[in-house]
Amino acid sequence: MVHSSKNNKKEIAKKQVILELILLIIVILILISLYYLFILFGALPIIIILIILFPFLLAIDPLLRERKKSLYSKIFPKKKKALKEDIIYRKKLRDSDLSSKKRVPPVNLNFKYKKPAIRKCSNCGMILASFVKKCPICGEEVIE
Repeated sequence: MVHSSKNNKKEIAKKQVILELILLIIVILILISLYYLFILFGALPIIIILIILFPFLLAIDPLLRERKKSLYSKIFPKKKKALKEDIIYRKKLRDSDLSSKKRVPPVNLNFKYKKPAIRKCSNCGMILASFVKKCPICGEEVIE
């Protein structure tokens, strides 16, 4: 089994190299024809070379680039394993927090304020804030 997978990978690598060479030859032929086309129309040779160089470098770059891991995968090489471990750790932490927490005593919400936040004027019935001492409409002092 091990030998067949190695042979299979070698065959795939050979096919990929052949495909890359064919693509490289096609790109070079297209660029040469483009060069002669530019010369036919009378463009300057330095401009032709610069115009041709850009697509050539764009076509060659993926072919010559090594198949490396991305920077993110270099920084976090075992992300999936770390993610599973993190989930397990958080579950354990949550379970331990739930079991170790003390019960909070219930709060009694049935109480009355000593001083209401808003009130009505006893004379005209206008709603006033608690800090107002005189009614702005009738001018009567508000008694607490």
